[in-house]
Amino acid sequence: MERVVVGRDAENSIVSGHLWVFSNEVLEKPAGVAPGESVEIYGQKGRLLGVGYINPRSLISVRLLARERISIDPQFFERRIRDALRLREGRFEGSFRAVNTESDFLPGLVIDKYEECVALQFLTAGMERQREAIVEAVERVLSPGAIVLRNDSPAREEEGLPQYRETIKGSVADGVIIRVGPLKFRVDVLEGHKTGFYFDQRENRLLLEGYARGASVLDCFSYTGAFGLYALYFGARSVTFVDSSARSMDVCRENMKLNGLSGGEFVKSDVFDFLRSSEEAYDLMILDPPSFIKTKK
Repeated sequence: MERVVVGRDAENSIVSGHLWVFSNEVLEKPAGVAPGESVEIYGQKGRLLGVGYINPRSLISVRLLARERISIDPQFFERRIRDALRLREGRFEGSFRAVNTESDFLPGLVIDKYEECVALQFLTAGMERQREAIVEAVERVLSPGAIVLRNDSPAREEEGLPQYRETIKGSVADGVIIRVGPLKFRVDVLEGHKTGFYFDQRENRLLLEGYARGASVLDCFSYTGAFGLYALYFGARSVTFVDSSARSMDVCRENMKLNGLSGGEFVKSDVFDFLRSSEEAYDLMILDPPSFIKTKK
Protein backbone atom coordinates (compact mmCIF):
# COMPACT_ATOMS: atom_id res chain seq x y z
CA MET A 1 0.00 0.00 0.00
CA GLU A 2 1.36 3.44 -0.97
CA ARG A 3 2.24 6.05 1.65
CA VAL A 4 0.86 9.59 2.07
CA VAL A 5 2.23 12.18 4.52
CA VAL A 6 -0.02 14.98 5.77
CA GLY A 7 0.66 18.26 7.57
CA ARG A 8 0.22 19.04 11.25
CA ASP A 9 -3.26 20.56 10.92
CA ALA A 10 -4.53 17.55 9.02
CA GLU A 11 -2.96 15.21 11.58
CA ASN A 12 -4.69 17.06 14.41
CA SER A 13 -8.01 16.89 12.55
CA ILE A 14 -7.66 13.15 11.98
CA VAL A 15 -6.76 12.51 15.61
CA SER A 16 -9.83 14.57 16.60
CA GLY A 17 -12.07 12.33 14.50
CA HIS A 18 -12.18 13.97 11.06
CA LEU A 19 -12.02 11.64 8.05
CA TRP A 20 -10.91 14.04 5.30
CA VAL A 21 -7.59 15.47 4.17
CA PHE A 22 -7.72 18.36 1.71
CA SER A 23 -5.31 18.59 -1.21
CA ASN A 24 -3.32 21.48 0.29
CA GLU A 25 -2.70 19.41 3.44
CA VAL A 26 -0.93 16.56 1.63
CA LEU A 27 2.85 16.97 1.96
CA GLU A 28 3.99 13.77 0.26
CA LYS A 29 2.22 11.40 -2.08
CA PRO A 30 3.43 8.71 -4.50
CA ALA A 31 4.01 9.74 -8.09
CA GLY A 32 1.43 8.49 -10.54
CA VAL A 33 -1.01 7.33 -7.87
CA ALA A 34 -4.38 6.37 -9.37
CA PRO A 35 -7.65 8.01 -8.27
CA GLY A 36 -9.22 5.86 -5.56
CA GLU A 37 -6.08 3.91 -4.75
CA SER A 38 -5.72 2.70 -1.15
CA VAL A 39 -3.01 4.44 0.89
CA GLU A 40 -1.57 4.54 4.39
CA ILE A 41 -1.70 8.00 5.98
CA TYR A 42 1.16 9.26 8.14
CA GLY A 43 1.93 12.39 10.11
CA GLN A 44 5.14 14.37 9.58
CA LYS A 45 6.96 12.49 12.35
CA GLY A 46 6.09 9.06 11.01
CA ARG A 47 2.97 8.37 13.07
CA LEU A 48 0.51 6.06 11.32
CA LEU A 49 -2.85 7.86 11.28
CA GLY A 50 -4.83 5.30 9.36
CA VAL A 51 -5.69 3.74 6.03
CA GLY A 52 -7.88 5.26 3.35
CA TYR A 53 -7.90 6.18 -0.31
CA ILE A 54 -6.56 9.07 -2.36
CA ASN A 55 -7.83 11.05 -5.33
CA PRO A 56 -5.28 13.59 -6.59
CA ARG A 57 -7.99 15.15 -8.79
CA SER A 58 -10.30 16.01 -5.90
CA LEU A 59 -10.27 18.91 -3.44
CA ILE A 60 -10.81 16.29 -0.73
CA SER A 61 -7.65 14.39 -1.56
CA VAL A 62 -7.69 11.65 1.09
CA ARG A 63 -10.52 9.97 2.98
CA LEU A 64 -9.96 7.63 5.92
CA LEU A 65 -11.45 4.15 6.13
CA ALA A 66 -9.69 2.93 9.29
CA ARG A 67 -7.40 4.25 12.01
CA GLU A 68 -5.11 1.23 11.97
CA ARG A 69 -3.22 -0.77 9.34
CA ILE A 70 -5.82 -2.98 7.71
CA SER A 71 -6.58 -4.60 4.35
CA ILE A 72 -9.38 -3.01 2.33
CA ASP A 73 -11.13 -6.10 0.96
CA PRO A 74 -14.62 -7.70 0.91
CA GLN A 75 -14.21 -8.80 4.53
CA PHE A 76 -13.50 -5.20 5.57
CA PHE A 77 -16.70 -3.96 3.92
CA GLU A 78 -18.67 -6.87 5.33
CA ARG A 79 -17.61 -5.92 8.87
CA ARG A 80 -18.45 -2.26 8.33
CA ILE A 81 -21.89 -3.03 6.88
CA ARG A 82 -22.70 -5.40 9.75
CA ASP A 83 -21.62 -2.70 12.23
CA ALA A 84 -23.95 -0.21 10.53
CA LEU A 85 -26.87 -2.65 10.62
CA ARG A 86 -26.33 -3.32 14.33
CA LEU A 87 -26.65 0.41 15.02
CA ARG A 88 -30.03 0.40 13.26
CA GLU A 89 -31.30 -2.84 14.79
CA GLY A 90 -34.68 -2.37 16.45
CA ARG A 91 -35.10 1.12 14.98
CA PHE A 92 -35.91 0.40 11.35
CA GLU A 93 -37.48 -2.51 9.52
CA GLY A 94 -37.60 -3.48 5.87
CA SER A 95 -36.61 -0.22 4.19
CA PHE A 96 -34.04 2.28 5.46
CA ARG A 97 -30.60 3.76 4.82
CA ALA A 98 -28.27 0.96 5.84
CA VAL A 99 -24.99 2.82 5.29
CA ASN A 100 -24.62 6.60 5.34
CA THR A 101 -21.10 7.51 4.20
CA GLU A 102 -18.90 9.08 6.91
CA SER A 103 -21.48 8.39 9.62
CA ASP A 104 -20.71 4.68 9.22
CA PHE A 105 -16.97 5.13 8.61
CA LEU A 106 -17.43 4.42 4.89
CA PRO A 107 -16.93 7.83 3.25
CA GLY A 108 -18.35 7.93 -0.25
CA LEU A 109 -20.67 4.93 0.12
CA VAL A 110 -24.47 4.95 0.44
CA ILE A 111 -26.49 1.76 0.81
CA ASP A 112 -30.28 2.06 0.82
CA LYS A 113 -32.34 -1.04 1.55
CA TYR A 114 -35.74 -1.24 -0.13
CA GLU A 115 -37.18 -4.48 1.25
CA GLU A 116 -35.47 -7.15 -0.92
CA CYS A 117 -33.78 -4.58 -3.19
CA VAL A 118 -30.55 -2.72 -2.41
CA ALA A 119 -29.50 0.56 -4.04
CA LEU A 120 -25.82 1.47 -3.93
CA GLN A 121 -24.18 4.83 -4.54
CA PHE A 122 -20.42 5.16 -5.01
CA LEU A 123 -19.86 8.89 -4.60
CA THR A 124 -16.06 8.83 -4.73
CA ALA A 125 -13.28 7.29 -6.79
CA GLY A 126 -12.22 5.22 -3.79
CA MET A 127 -15.60 3.53 -3.52
CA GLU A 128 -15.95 3.13 -7.28
CA ARG A 129 -12.59 1.35 -7.28
CA GLN A 130 -13.90 -1.04 -4.60
CA ARG A 131 -17.12 -1.80 -6.49
CA GLU A 132 -16.61 -5.57 -6.69
CA ALA A 133 -15.59 -5.88 -3.03
CA ILE A 134 -18.61 -3.84 -1.89
CA VAL A 135 -21.08 -5.80 -4.00
CA GLU A 136 -19.62 -9.05 -2.69
CA ALA A 137 -20.00 -7.82 0.90
CA VAL A 138 -23.60 -6.70 0.27
CA GLU A 139 -24.43 -10.13 -1.15
CA ARG A 140 -23.02 -11.83 1.95
CA VAL A 141 -24.71 -9.57 4.48
CA LEU A 142 -28.08 -8.73 2.90
CA SER A 143 -28.63 -11.41 0.21
CA PRO A 144 -30.85 -9.04 -1.80
CA GLY A 145 -33.07 -10.12 -4.64
CA ALA A 146 -32.07 -7.05 -6.67
CA ILE A 147 -29.10 -4.68 -6.66
CA VAL A 148 -29.17 -1.28 -8.37
CA LEU A 149 -26.21 1.04 -8.82
CA ARG A 150 -27.39 4.67 -8.63
CA ASN A 151 -24.14 6.30 -9.60
CA ASP A 152 -25.77 9.35 -11.16
CA SER A 153 -25.07 11.84 -8.36
CA PRO A 154 -23.53 15.19 -9.42
CA ALA A 155 -21.04 14.69 -6.57
CA ARG A 156 -19.23 12.19 -8.80
CA GLU A 157 -18.22 14.98 -11.18
CA GLU A 158 -15.98 16.47 -8.49
CA GLU A 159 -14.21 13.10 -8.34
CA GLY A 160 -13.73 12.90 -12.10
CA LEU A 161 -16.23 10.05 -12.38
CA PRO A 162 -18.92 9.43 -15.00
CA GLN A 163 -22.58 9.17 -14.02
CA TYR A 164 -24.50 5.98 -14.70
CA ARG A 165 -27.35 3.77 -13.49
CA GLU A 166 -27.27 0.02 -13.66
CA THR A 167 -29.25 -2.96 -12.40
CA ILE A 168 -26.68 -5.67 -11.71
CA LYS A 169 -28.98 -8.24 -10.12
CA GLY A 170 -32.69 -8.97 -10.40
CA SER A 171 -35.26 -6.60 -11.87
CA VAL A 172 -36.80 -3.36 -10.61
CA ALA A 173 -38.65 -2.44 -13.80
CA ASP A 174 -42.00 -2.20 -11.98
CA GLY A 175 -40.58 -0.41 -8.96
CA VAL A 176 -40.47 -1.70 -5.41
CA ILE A 177 -43.26 -1.44 -2.83
CA ILE A 178 -41.88 -0.55 0.59
CA ARG A 179 -43.33 0.18 4.01
CA VAL A 180 -42.04 3.16 5.98
CA GLY A 181 -43.79 3.43 9.32
CA PRO A 182 -47.55 3.06 8.83
CA LEU A 183 -47.59 3.70 5.07
CA LYS A 184 -46.61 1.92 1.88
CA PHE A 185 -44.97 3.49 -1.17
CA ARG A 186 -44.08 2.41 -4.66
CA VAL A 187 -40.48 3.46 -5.25
CA ASP A 188 -38.74 3.82 -8.61
CA VAL A 189 -35.29 2.72 -7.48
CA LEU A 190 -33.72 3.09 -10.93
CA GLU A 191 -35.13 6.44 -12.08
CA GLY A 192 -36.39 8.21 -8.94
CA HIS A 193 -34.75 11.08 -7.05
CA LYS A 194 -31.53 10.12 -5.22
CA THR A 195 -32.01 6.35 -4.87
CA GLY A 196 -35.81 6.61 -5.05
CA PHE A 197 -37.05 7.69 -1.60
CA TYR A 198 -36.10 10.28 1.03
CA PHE A 199 -35.46 8.25 4.17
CA ASP A 200 -33.95 11.33 5.84
CA GLN A 201 -37.40 12.95 6.16
CA ARG A 202 -38.84 10.08 8.21
CA GLU A 203 -39.01 12.01 11.51
CA ASN A 204 -40.23 15.21 9.85
CA ARG A 205 -43.18 13.41 8.28
CA LEU A 206 -44.19 12.09 11.70
CA LEU A 207 -44.35 15.67 13.01
CA LEU A 208 -47.46 16.16 10.87
CA GLU A 209 -49.44 14.23 13.46
CA GLY A 210 -49.53 17.39 15.56
CA TYR A 211 -50.68 19.70 12.75
CA ALA A 212 -52.64 17.88 10.05
CA ARG A 213 -55.90 16.79 11.67
CA GLY A 214 -58.84 18.58 10.02
CA ALA A 215 -56.54 20.82 7.97
CA SER A 216 -56.49 21.66 4.28
CA VAL A 217 -52.90 21.01 3.25
CA LEU A 218 -50.77 22.17 0.32
CA ASP A 219 -47.84 19.84 -0.41
CA CYS A 220 -45.41 21.67 -2.69
CA PHE A 221 -42.67 19.82 -4.59
CA SER A 222 -44.57 16.74 -3.48
CA TYR A 223 -42.58 14.21 -5.55
CA THR A 224 -44.34 10.87 -4.89
CA GLY A 225 -46.42 12.25 -2.04
CA ALA A 226 -44.83 11.08 1.20
CA PHE A 227 -45.46 14.26 3.21
CA GLY A 228 -49.00 14.75 1.95
CA LEU A 229 -49.91 11.11 2.41
CA TYR A 230 -48.75 11.24 6.00
CA ALA A 231 -50.94 14.34 6.42
CA LEU A 232 -53.95 12.39 5.12
CA TYR A 233 -53.08 9.46 7.36
CA PHE A 234 -53.00 11.82 10.34
CA GLY A 235 -56.46 13.16 9.54
CA ALA A 236 -56.05 16.06 7.10
CA ARG A 237 -59.32 17.11 5.49
CA SER A 238 -57.67 17.45 2.08
CA VAL A 239 -54.23 17.59 0.49
CA THR A 240 -53.30 19.32 -2.76
CA PHE A 241 -50.17 17.76 -4.23
CA VAL A 242 -48.18 20.01 -6.58
CA ASP A 243 -45.20 18.85 -8.64
CA SER A 244 -43.89 19.55 -12.14
CA SER A 245 -43.35 15.85 -12.92
CA ALA A 246 -46.26 13.96 -14.47
CA ARG A 247 -44.57 10.68 -13.54
CA SER A 248 -44.34 11.74 -9.88
CA MET A 249 -48.03 12.69 -9.89
CA ASP A 250 -48.96 9.27 -11.27
CA VAL A 251 -46.95 7.50 -8.56
CA CYS A 252 -48.44 9.81 -5.94
CA ARG A 253 -51.97 8.82 -7.00
CA GLU A 254 -50.98 5.17 -6.87
CA ASN A 255 -49.48 5.59 -3.40
CA MET A 256 -52.70 7.15 -2.13
CA LYS A 257 -54.69 4.16 -3.41
CA LEU A 258 -52.07 1.78 -2.05
CA ASN A 259 -52.79 3.07 1.46
CA GLY A 260 -56.58 3.27 1.12
CA LEU A 261 -56.53 7.05 1.59
CA SER A 262 -58.73 9.71 -0.01
CA GLY A 263 -58.91 13.50 -0.14
CA GLY A 264 -56.00 14.15 -2.51
CA GLU A 265 -55.98 16.61 -5.42
CA PHE A 266 -53.11 16.33 -7.90
CA VAL A 267 -51.74 19.33 -9.78
CA LYS A 268 -48.97 19.01 -12.35
CA SER A 269 -47.42 22.46 -12.32
CA ASP A 270 -44.34 24.46 -11.60
CA VAL A 271 -44.75 25.24 -7.90
CA PHE A 272 -43.92 28.93 -8.27
CA ASP A 273 -46.43 29.35 -11.11
CA PHE A 274 -49.05 27.59 -8.99
CA LEU A 275 -48.39 29.81 -5.97
CA ARG A 276 -48.64 32.96 -8.07
CA SER A 277 -51.95 31.95 -9.65
CA SER A 278 -53.73 30.10 -6.85
CA GLU A 279 -56.40 31.95 -4.89
CA GLU A 280 -57.00 29.07 -2.49
CA ALA A 281 -56.23 29.49 1.21
CA TYR A 282 -54.67 26.54 3.03
CA ASP A 283 -54.34 25.76 6.72
CA LEU A 284 -50.94 24.09 6.32
CA MET A 285 -48.22 24.30 3.66
CA ILE A 286 -45.40 21.80 3.21
CA LEU A 287 -42.33 23.02 1.33
CA ASP A 288 -39.59 20.52 0.56
CA PRO A 289 -37.92 21.99 -2.54
CA PRO A 290 -34.98 20.62 -4.51
CA SER A 291 -31.55 22.17 -4.12
CA PHE A 292 -31.47 25.59 -5.78
CA ILE A 293 -27.77 26.31 -5.12
CA LYS A 294 -25.60 23.19 -5.24
CA THR A 295 -22.19 24.85 -4.86
CA LYS A 296 -20.75 28.16 -3.61
CA LYS A 297 -19.94 29.07 -7.21
